[in-house]
Amino acid sequence: MAAWKTPKHLDDHFRKHGRRLGFPTVQAYNASAQATLATGRYFEYYDDDTGETRFGCYDAPTGRFVVLTLDDEIVSHYICSLRHVRELSYSNYDEDEE
Repeated sequence: MAAWKTPKHLDDHFRKHGRRLGFPTVQAYNASAQATLATGRYFEYYDDDTGETRFGCYDAPTGRFVVLTLDDEIVSHYICSLRHVRELSYSNYDEDEE
Protein backbone atom coordinates (compact mmCIF):
# COMPACT_ATOMS: atom_id res chain seq x y z
CA MET A 1 0.00 0.00 0.00
CA ALA A 2 1.48 3.33 -1.07
CA ALA A 3 1.13 6.33 1.21
CA TRP A 4 0.31 9.91 0.31
CA LYS A 5 3.13 12.45 0.63
CA THR A 6 1.37 13.90 3.69
CA PRO A 7 -2.12 13.74 5.21
CA LYS A 8 -2.59 17.38 4.14
CA HIS A 9 -1.66 16.44 0.58
CA LEU A 10 -4.34 13.74 0.62
CA ASP A 11 -6.93 16.18 1.99
CA ASP A 12 -6.04 18.83 -0.59
CA HIS A 13 -6.33 16.40 -3.50
CA PHE A 14 -9.56 14.95 -2.16
CA ARG A 15 -11.03 18.46 -2.18
CA LYS A 16 -9.75 18.99 -5.72
CA HIS A 17 -10.69 15.62 -7.30
CA GLY A 18 -12.66 13.46 -4.85
CA ARG A 19 -16.17 14.65 -5.47
CA ARG A 20 -15.67 14.57 -9.25
CA LEU A 21 -14.71 10.93 -8.84
CA GLY A 22 -17.91 10.41 -6.85
CA PHE A 23 -16.34 9.82 -3.45
CA PRO A 24 -18.05 11.44 -0.46
CA THR A 25 -15.12 10.94 1.96
CA VAL A 26 -11.36 11.18 1.95
CA GLN A 27 -11.25 7.52 3.01
CA ALA A 28 -13.22 6.43 -0.07
CA TYR A 29 -10.98 8.58 -2.28
CA ASN A 30 -7.86 6.97 -0.82
CA ALA A 31 -9.38 3.49 -1.20
CA SER A 32 -9.95 4.24 -4.89
CA ALA A 33 -6.31 5.28 -5.29
CA GLN A 34 -5.18 2.06 -3.60
CA ALA A 35 -7.49 -0.04 -5.80
CA THR A 36 -6.10 1.69 -8.88
CA LEU A 37 -2.57 0.82 -7.76
CA ALA A 38 -3.64 -2.82 -7.39
CA THR A 39 -5.24 -3.11 -10.84
CA GLY A 40 -3.64 -0.44 -13.04
CA ARG A 41 -0.72 -0.41 -15.41
CA TYR A 42 2.47 1.29 -14.23
CA PHE A 43 4.62 3.53 -16.41
CA GLU A 44 7.02 6.46 -16.18
CA TYR A 45 6.65 9.97 -17.52
CA TYR A 46 8.04 13.47 -17.06
CA ASP A 47 5.87 15.92 -15.12
CA ASP A 48 6.17 19.26 -16.90
CA ASP A 49 4.63 21.11 -13.93
CA THR A 50 7.17 19.91 -11.35
CA GLY A 51 10.15 19.13 -13.58
CA GLU A 52 10.33 15.63 -12.06
CA THR A 53 10.09 12.12 -13.41
CA ARG A 54 6.99 10.39 -12.04
CA PHE A 55 5.43 6.97 -11.99
CA GLY A 56 1.88 6.76 -13.21
CA CYS A 57 -0.60 3.97 -12.65
CA TYR A 58 -3.56 3.96 -15.02
CA ASP A 59 -6.60 1.67 -14.88
CA ALA A 60 -7.99 1.85 -18.42
CA PRO A 61 -11.42 0.27 -17.72
CA THR A 62 -12.24 2.89 -15.05
CA GLY A 63 -10.11 5.80 -16.31
CA ARG A 64 -8.60 6.19 -12.84
CA PHE A 65 -5.05 7.55 -12.68
CA VAL A 66 -2.64 7.73 -9.75
CA VAL A 67 0.52 9.85 -9.80
CA LEU A 68 3.46 8.68 -7.69
CA THR A 69 6.90 10.05 -6.87
CA LEU A 70 9.89 7.85 -7.63
CA ASP A 71 9.82 7.04 -3.88
CA ASP A 72 6.29 5.59 -4.30
CA GLU A 73 4.48 8.44 -2.55
CA ILE A 74 1.05 9.26 -3.98
CA VAL A 75 0.76 12.84 -5.19
CA SER A 76 -2.58 12.75 -7.02
CA HIS A 77 -5.52 10.61 -8.09
CA TYR A 78 -8.04 11.55 -10.75
CA ILE A 79 -9.99 10.43 -13.81
CA CYS A 80 -8.49 10.96 -17.25
CA SER A 81 -8.47 9.51 -20.73
CA LEU A 82 -6.03 7.01 -22.16
CA ARG A 83 -5.05 9.75 -24.60
CA HIS A 84 -4.00 11.96 -21.67
CA VAL A 85 -1.78 9.19 -20.28
CA ARG A 86 -0.18 8.56 -23.66
CA GLU A 87 0.43 12.28 -24.25
CA LEU A 88 2.24 12.95 -20.97
CA SER A 89 5.81 14.05 -21.67
CA TYR A 90 8.11 11.09 -22.22
CA SER A 91 5.34 8.65 -21.26
CA ASN A 92 6.41 5.05 -21.74
CA TYR A 93 2.85 3.75 -21.23
CA ASP A 94 2.81 1.92 -24.57
CA GLU A 95 6.36 0.56 -24.49
CA ASP A 96 5.38 -2.67 -22.74
CA GLU A 97 2.52 -3.45 -25.14
CA GLU A 98 2.42 -7.13 -25.98
